[in-house]
Formats: sequence, structure tokens, C-alpha cells
Amino acid sequence: MKRNKIAALAIASMLVLSGCSSTTGKTVDGQSALASINGEYIFADDIYDSIISSASGAQTLYQVILQEIVKKEYPATDDMKTEADVMINQVKQNYSGREDTLKTQLKNMGYSNLDEYKDAYMTYLQYSEFMNQYIETHFDEIFEDYYNLTSPRLVSHILVKMADPENPTEEEAAKLKEVQDLLALGKSFEETAKEYSDDGSASNGGSLGVCDNKTNFVEAFKTKMMEMNEGEVSEPVKSEYGYHIIKIDSTDKDTIKEQLSASDSVLKNWSSDTFYDQYLEYIVFNSYNIQYGDETIEKAVTDYVKSALEQRETSRQG
Repeated sequence: MKRNKIAALAIASMLVLSGCSSTTGKTVDGQSALASINGEYIFADDIYDSIISSASGAQTLYQVILQEIVKKEYPATDDMKTEADVMINQVKQNYSGREDTLKTQLKNMGYSNLDEYKDAYMTYLQYSEFMNQYIETHFDEIFEDYYNLTSPRLVSHILVKMADPENPTEEEAAKLKEVQDLLALGKSFEETAKEYSDDGSASNGGSLGVCDNKTNFVEAFKTKMMEMNEGEVSEPVKSEYGYHIIKIDSTDKDTIKEQLSASDSVLKNWSSDTFYDQYLEYIVFNSYNIQYGDETIEKAVTDYVKSALEQRETSRQG
């Protein structure tokens, strides 16, 4: 089988070889030489074999192909360039007079200068289009998966904050009882939250929007929230912050889908650590019809993606 030296060279270009003299493009004994150390040549075929057989080789190949897809399918636009320019100007303003600090910060992030940082940001914007376009195009399918997997619901709460929830002061205990009494007498949850809740959601009637089993809440709150049905109001739930009274506003599928169709919804915030499907990138990657010129590379990449998707299924069973 003929080996794909172009792929090998592309991958090798990402490697750092200390003490090497560059001989890239030179042919020695019919082989492509990438570099030499003390007269000993490093050949493209050897690098290729090393990468293919290494534990991280398939991942490296996958990343190279992914970058090529993103670069070709979602080229940088004028809007992206403008956004990157604005971001860089903001960084310069923030570090005005502290250029040495900026250099240190850039170095810690792996960048030599602002130009490299800008290039990386541009790549991120292109990658964002790669992910966002798929989510928009396949929103119905993704929502169905999300709804079945995470049991989302619209949630509101009232927080009565306490310095020590284990030992409430008389004033704190009285406030909690007053909230409970008002709700029992029929005062609306929304109005009660606006008047009494110590949480930032008070101004919005206690609404926390769409929440699910991936939402980053304290465990006691999330456990109770996920046990409840539409329309239910909980007894006070203790957390490190005080006591919460939780209301499930809706579990209706269509209502939740409408909420999540907004561009800033949790279902479209794929870069969040709490996004419901951390493996979505591999689904998007597989949506492209990739033609490989090398069977070994094809097998390495497809096996790598297959393994990731198997991990996805395993994580869902737990």
C-alpha cells in the first residue's frame, strides 16, 4: 500500500524536535527526509509509522482532519475578522502599560504573541460555526435526544438565605415560615419570590429557566428538583446557602423546546462544561463524507471516532 507522506509531513510539522537541523523536502535514498540530528536523518515514513502506532497517533490524525474540515467548510468571514480585531484591541486596552504581564499570560497559554492568540481565536470562531451549523440544522433531532436523556423542566425557586442553615436565627426561621404561609394562603409563587427570595432570580419571579439533570446545582436542590412533577411546590430544601422552596413550572415537551430554540439556550451552548453531550463533536465529524487516500489513516481515524462514540453510549448507561 502506498503511504500518504503528505499526511505524515503535516503531522510531523506539529512536532517539536530539539536539536534537529531542518532538511524538510530533501530526498535521501529515495525517502523524504524531515530533519537530521548529527548527520542521522529522520524520514517521513518513520515518523508516519511512529505516529500511527502510538497511543495518541489516532487522536492526532483525527485533529488534523478535523482542522482541515473546519478550515475548508467554514472559512474565516469578515465578521469573524472584525470580532477578532475587537477582541485583540480589548486585550491591548486591558493590558495597557502592563505589556510584560501580557507576554507572561500569553506564554502561559502557549502563545508567543498576540498574532498567534488572534489566529487561535479565529480558529475557535470557525470551529464554532462547525458546531453551531450542525445544531441548527439538526435541532429537532438533538432536542429529542436531550429531552429523553436529561428530563428537562422549567424551574422556579425561592431562597431564604441563612448564615448557618443548621442553626437558623429567629429572624431567618420567621422569614421562611412567612414564605410558606403566604404560599399556603394562595399568594402566587412569582410574587412571593419577587418579594422574599434572596437569590438573584428574585427579579424574574424566581425563574431559573430550563434545568435538567446536568445543570450545575447543589446536589440536594437538583435531586429534589428531578423528583418533582409539573405544578408541584416543594417543602423547604436545605443547602449550604439556606432553604429553597422549589416549583416545577412545566415539563411540557413543546414548551421546553420553544424555550431552547433561543440562540443562548443551554441546548446550544455546546462549549459549556455542563452541555448534555460532550461527544457531540464526533457526531458532527461523522456527518461529513470524508474520502481518505490512505487505508491505514482511515482505519486509525474511524476506529478512534468509533471508540469515542462507544464511550458516549457507555456514559449514558451509567
